[in-house]
Amino acid sequence: MEDLPYWYPLKRIGGEASLEELLNEARKRIDFLFSFKSEEHIIDINHNFVLGNLALSMVAAVSGDAYFTHWFLETEADVFEFFFNRSDSSEKIKIMNHILGEMIIGISGISEKLGIDREEIVSELATMRDIQRASMSRIVTTFSEYSIAAARFNKAYKIIRREGGILISGWVIAPLVEFYRVMKGSFQRLLEERIQLIRSKIMGQCDEAYNYFSSEILKYWREKRSLYMPKSSRYQLGRRKLWQNPELFPPCSRILYDRFISTGYIAHDERVQLALFLKGIGMPLEEQLKFWYRAVDNVGVSWEDYLKKGGYYIRHIYGLEGSRKDYSPPKCETIISKYFCPFRRVSVSDLSSILRKLNPKITKKELDDITELCFAHEYRKACLRFLVSLIGRRIKLSSISHPIQFVRILTKFRK
Repeated sequence: MEDLPYWYPLKRIGGEASLEELLNEARKRIDFLFSFKSEEHIIDINHNFVLGNLALSMVAAVSGDAYFTHWFLETEADVFEFFFNRSDSSEKIKIMNHILGEMIIGISGISEKLGIDREEIVSELATMRDIQRASMSRIVTTFSEYSIAAARFNKAYKIIRREGGILISGWVIAPLVEFYRVMKGSFQRLLEERIQLIRSKIMGQCDEAYNYFSSEILKYWREKRSLYMPKSSRYQLGRRKLWQNPELFPPCSRILYDRFISTGYIAHDERVQLALFLKGIGMPLEEQLKFWYRAVDNVGVSWEDYLKKGGYYIRHIYGLEGSRKDYSPPKCETIISKYFCPFRRVSVSDLSSILRKLNPKITKKELDDITELCFAHEYRKACLRFLVSLIGRRIKLSSISHPIQFVRILTKFRK
């Protein structure tokens, strides 16, 4: 087996496994993944990471179940990020070599491989975006031999998209930390490729064993999901109606909520985002309909006409119109890329002012930390840093992954 950490699930394995072994490891992996997603990260690692991941990849390939596959890819990527961030630099480099293929570590090695002067590489890196120039110069000066790396463009193109590195002769050159930041997405793409490869190998085979294995594990997963995935009503802790307590909202939802209350208007995508969040923390349909009726769009509109037109999309997200799908609030990564995340969308000066209003006790050090995390594109960590400023203590969490998670944690510490 390759010299990679035990938790890295995409290692090659030798030998064969019986159907019973695959079933057993698949169930253990499902238990592990659901346990990991719980708030406190209570993790039982008493299983074979590699075989468990392979077994669930087979289920995704054989079943074609889009819901299971999405859950599997997202959760495995979260697990990868959790362990990767806690690994030392040598382990990180081994993993990156496995995911990205050929890598060059150090400016001297890059210079020799590409036939480019060190000074040219340093100059190109130092003249990237103004926002990065100071930190880039410091990195290059202090850690010139081992803090810069290069990988093929087809494996590391997202670094260029993020404006985190430079492209020379088909190679992406950037600080190692920029490679660290794209590893989660790169791992997820590699896992998707594994599923597609398995699917192509078994396509056309009418093997009852595959179908039996897939159906058994899907059944087990659905049973576990019903236990671990709380319904929206469960967010109503005790008799509290969380939607009536905006001080418990994460900044993304709180800003939209306050803006709508004060102006009667937010953009369509922002309405969808806020409506899904309010639904997620337990706001009943009737309350939502009343809440949005106060929009400026509805001035002069009768309640009956509003229910026929403006109320349609509210009923839609509750699964009562259209496709009748029961929509859930988007997770943080989706909000960052498609909706309103203040840590990404708001300027640094405006963000500091807004956060001071949301938490008058926030310190300059905490605001500076949040600013640095925003500059580094670590928006979910910035949100966690703000949450810590509200509860006044550190918690065992690396970042915020969902706005509902923010509410649950803040509610727990404010009981």
